[in-house]
Amino acid sequence: MTASTASHRALLTAFTLALACPPLAALAEESETEVPVIETCGGYRLEAEISDPAKREDPDLIKAVGETLSRRVASLDKLLARTEVTDAGHFRIEIPGEQDIDRLKTWLAQPGDTAFYRILADGEQETASEASGLTLPATHNPPAEYRLDPDPILTGSEIKSADVTWDRTNQPSVLLALDEEGTRLLAEFTGSHVGEQLAIAVNGKVVSAPLVHAPITEGRLMIGGQPSLAETRELALDLDAGVLPAEIDYLNTQTYERADDAPAAMCDLID
Repeated sequence: MTASTASHRALLTAFTLALACPPLAALAEESETEVPVIETCGGYRLEAEISDPAKREDPDLIKAVGETLSRRVASLDKLLARTEVTDAGHFRIEIPGEQDIDRLKTWLAQPGDTAFYRILADGEQETASEASGLTLPATHNPPAEYRLDPDPILTGSEIKSADVTWDRTNQPSVLLALDEEGTRLLAEFTGSHVGEQLAIAVNGKVVSAPLVHAPITEGRLMIGGQPSLAETRELALDLDAGVLPAEIDYLNTQTYERADDAPAAMCDLID
């Protein structure tokens, strides 16, 4: 995790992320009003709601959706990005700076379907196909498919963080950290399956299929093999997205351009 990412997450609350920096804090104190960051520096304001009306009445579900959206916005490393609950089952997301907004909206609303699976051996293929085996394609080699045990070893709920780093050959990789339960589950699996492959699947595609060389007991592993740094960053975001416990729909998207008289000292910190 980078220092920037750590400082961002330190200020993440259940429903609101606000990363303060001295120029913005000083401006807010002088005016005694909230600095209109989006309107001043440009950015996007999204209004969303839980799709199922019945689920909008569940406070625990609302809290869980809000926390996941906040986690995702935090992982973007955008200063003064924020997520808040505005009403029962309704959320407002503000992200300063330039973004591919359509792509961002799709990413924010994804279910976060991440899981680790055991790859079935050749001798197990026919049995699995006749029963309940799971077949998923590989991300970077569409013709390739993996036959998997349908029962996951662990899921995205056990992922604590995912950050871009560099391996021993100076290639970009994702450093994945698991929580206590995920650490236990992976240690149990790798301890009894040395010499076998496991598959890491994100949103229905296998992104990595490492061979287990030794038990993984510390809850940390490196995922490499992505074609580029950009795709490595995208993978880290997907793995760090958490699980969205309910579908959301977007009600409104507002786009703001940077104001002509916007203070450069403030806005340059955001872009």
